Amino acid sequence: MNNLPAYQWILGRDTGISSKTIWAVMMGVITEPIRCNAQYDIPWDCHDFGRCYRLLDAIPEWKARLQEVAVLVPKWAPLIREWARLEELLLDPSASKKFHSLLHALCKEGYTLEPLA
Repeated sequence: MNNLPAYQWILGRDTGISSKTIWAVMMGVITEPIRCNAQYDIPWDCHDFGRCYRLLDAIPEWKARLQEVAVLVPKWAPLIREWARLEELLLDPSASKKFHSLLHALCKEGYTLEPLA
């Protein structure tokens, strides 16, 4: 696999903690299940999710591997499960409230999946 787009992306300006979390899993930086922390976390709003969306748009083969994020960062599992719906709502300018409501519910659900260690 050509990692050049991934390296170019991580050095760019359209990054955030949640999109860097996806990047870290896909690039093999995270190899064991972890808890979310100041370095790795889930998207908390449309801006965070938008950066994740644009990362996967830039490196589309990673979208098929999103389940790896849920395995290594369990808090992501509800978001990965509903990824298509979140994308759909993100791209619909009239669905902002629905997007935020769904994202908030999925984040709350994710808290129950954090590993103990």
